[in-house]
Amino acid sequence: MKINLSLVFAFVLFIAGINNVSAVNTPQYQSVEESIEALESMDKSEMTKKEVKQNEKLTKKLKKIVSKTAHDNTSIVAILACFFLGGLGIHRVVMGSKPIMILWYILTLFGIFGIVPFIDLIAMIINPDKYKGNDKYFGFL
Repeated sequence: MKINLSLVFAFVLFIAGINNVSAVNTPQYQSVEESIEALESMDKSEMTKKEVKQNEKLTKKLKKIVSKTAHDNTSIVAILACFFLGGLGIHRVVMGSKPIMILWYILTLFGIFGIVPFIDLIAMIINPDKYKGNDKYFGFL
């Protein structure tokens, strides 16, 4: 029981420490994108070299987090759409294909009786980047 309470206490201290840290003394912003813009627009002439490096490092990390989060959300939504509505081809439109892809899936009897969506599902779980903007019917090839 002591281990569990100490872990909870350490977690609470960690979260409290994160909320109190201000890397560049910037005010609170509504979104991460606004924070990135504020960091990029700061006057670097008044900063030391160390502060400029910290600013650039933080900006890179924030951009990486934003791009990764957007990528992960799109992939997850597409995988769920493929699992539940794979025969309609909605997962392909979510990943950036043209909306005509839905018509192709329906005309081919819901992806040749569900075989194509099943292969799409497996391929999207393994490598979702292959389906980004891919307009081929057999996107896994």
